Amino acid sequence: MPVPWFRKHLRVVHTILRTKDAPGYDAKAYVEHCLRLNGNALVINAGGLYAFYPTRVPGHVPVPGLDGDILGEVIEAAHSAGLPVIGRVDFRAGHPEVFAEHPDWFARDADGTPVRIRQLLYSAPATSPYRNEAFAFPVLRELLSRYDLDAIWENAPSFLTADPDDGRAVLPYPVDTVRRLGPDAASWGLVDHSPPTRERFAADTGLELPTPDAFDVEVYATYLAWRGRYLAERTATVRELIKAGGESSRGERGYISEGPTALDWSWAHHSGMELARIAPHWDIVTAPTFDLTRGSRGSSYFPVPVWRPEETAKLLRSFSGGRAPTMMFARFDNQSRYTTVAEDELRLWLAAAVANGAGGWECTFVGRETAEFLDQRCDDVVAASYALMREFAPELDAGVQQADIAVLHSQESERWFGSNSPDHDGYLQHVRGVIGSLFEAHLPFDLISTEGLTAERLGRYRTVVLANAALLSDETCAAITRFVESGGGLVATFQSSLFDERGRRRDDFGCAAVLGVTAPEDPAADLIGPLRYGCARLTDRGELTRGLDRTEVITIEGLVQRVTAAPRTTIAARLIHQVKPQPPEFGWVEDMTGSDPLIIGHRYGAGRSVYFPGQTDKLVISCGHPDHTRILINAIDWVTDRPRMITTDAPAGVHVNPMGRTDSDELVVHFVNYTSGPARPVRDIVPCGPIRTGLRWDRPDPPTTVRDRLSGAELDWTVTDGRVEFVLPRLELHAAVLIR
Repeated sequence: MPVPWFRKHLRVVHTILRTKDAPGYDAKAYVEHCLRLNGNALVINAGGLYAFYPTRVPGHVPVPGLDGDILGEVIEAAHSAGLPVIGRVDFRAGHPEVFAEHPDWFARDADGTPVRIRQLLYSAPATSPYRNEAFAFPVLRELLSRYDLDAIWENAPSFLTADPDDGRAVLPYPVDTVRRLGPDAASWGLVDHSPPTRERFAADTGLELPTPDAFDVEVYATYLAWRGRYLAERTATVRELIKAGGESSRGERGYISEGPTALDWSWAHHSGMELARIAPHWDIVTAPTFDLTRGSRGSSYFPVPVWRPEETAKLLRSFSGGRAPTMMFARFDNQSRYTTVAEDELRLWLAAAVANGAGGWECTFVGRETAEFLDQRCDDVVAASYALMREFAPELDAGVQQADIAVLHSQESERWFGSNSPDHDGYLQHVRGVIGSLFEAHLPFDLISTEGLTAERLGRYRTVVLANAALLSDETCAAITRFVESGGGLVATFQSSLFDERGRRRDDFGCAAVLGVTAPEDPAADLIGPLRYGCARLTDRGELTRGLDRTEVITIEGLVQRVTAAPRTTIAARLIHQVKPQPPEFGWVEDMTGSDPLIIGHRYGAGRSVYFPGQTDKLVISCGHPDHTRILINAIDWVTDRPRMITTDAPAGVHVNPMGRTDSDELVVHFVNYTSGPARPVRDIVPCGPIRTGLRWDRPDPPTTVRDRLSGAELDWTVTDGRVEFVLPRLELHAAVLIR
């Protein structure tokens, strides 16, 4: 049976039409635009906010200036060129005439005020009949029955959409902060008081909607989490509707809805969408990465990391069932949308996607095709990057990440502790501190969701990392325990597993036996700090403190979880609480031996664990001292307990990622060059090399070929002590070394 087109890697081209683009629309010009960019699928507006075809559904307003059938013309032209067509629908809001007839379908504030979008449309919550059987589903059935569409993409399926400039209270505070500060820190603008939402929330939870007047943080937290569960249920329903609509001329129809950016608390917080819940229902697994330029100012970490495509591709792959994930991006700045992003950073962005086995989905918002764009500077960048993806099609279609290490992403922990604001965040910086350290050490890793996690799934790895994964279910804790007991390694930080998935503190850590620690009986005694002038006194000179031979202390800031270490654990560092530096004459304390444990090594069953009670991973970013990366990597090496997959003398700013294939014995080792300097956006690519690299070779027969996949040049190589060692003479933006 042939593989559906959407299960192969994609190079999607997508121009989202404005209302002014409908008159005189040229479908053939759009198809030529897609082909010029080396795309292999395209997206066209179909219906929802406006109909881009002659519709018969009541309340479905034709786009102003529609003359003919844009949707039908694009399908005909695209299919003639061999391109599948994805129809874009958007049901986030309704027109005034629909609101006048059905006011109860639309979102309301607590005082009953309707929620408007740009004062033109009325926002509809996901629970609304408008978004379901009363309007959206009839539109979808009409599209599927009348047009040879190959897939449907639903844009903005968020729980509630409101104009960001309308003053609705959406604050940067995670649930834990709201618990501590009270109702004034809550995002009340996200609570919809329409009858459908009130009734469905009560039916599902037995609760009334949260309000500031009778504030209960558990009800507030339940509402935020409930939105994600409801959206997942609706996503599954829409998928069933699409599949029930029959096949297109290309076979099975695909379905995809918009999802939040990976590791982006703000998007998930605003929308209610959670990748872990909705992505399993998609045929095309994708997430937006519209962060260039506006998201690139400043450091490599904030507002978003320079390597966002890599973390996105890795997390998406955990939902894709082995298929190549698709990275959604934009050549235009996502705020102004009329000026292109920095060209070199876009090149780097897209090369990083290829290096992690991802295809692309370009979204453009400002015209019908290249000739109409006011800024055309990145047109060639997209075309060249899509040509590269086409060149790597076999590797992308059959790609398998080669990694010993899994970093677990807990959506519940992100909701409870995360924030896009560094000042309020207690989760994302932990995860990115681990990710950044692994990249710097050239240790290949996967980023996987805790949703539905099993010991069997973890069994392909040697080591699992919990970066303040504070909220974990009993089932997840049991899976991790079995994994370590069977010989796996675990590195965990701060409050990992101290809370269940609903944010309720356990009597002890869910993984206490594995970690070799116990928490205080009294939750009020949990935390030490916040510390500004703490130190860790190194108390064990072994593998966990390797590379720190000329120092007895490292700096510690922030919070520390108070724990009691079990017998037979190795305590490699202890806390010196505060050594205040001012005035200098008093900058000392009597006892510099340390007290509470800060690095705890433990053997459990056939496996090992290292637990950091402090925020060591977060300090990689918030403090920046290289000691924190060093002790994290020491811990990962110790619990992994086998030779590293990759050894290389590449600079720390070069990321190395090996990809295998399910259909052959080939391996491709990708090198992505981020060494251009600290300023963003990236403006220059600074070449480096030669780079000497060794790849652990576990196969019985030596390779026959080692060559540069892009240039075709054969490389010098040897096999020594179970490693394939080769030299890459020069690295510019991206290199891929094929080992067969």
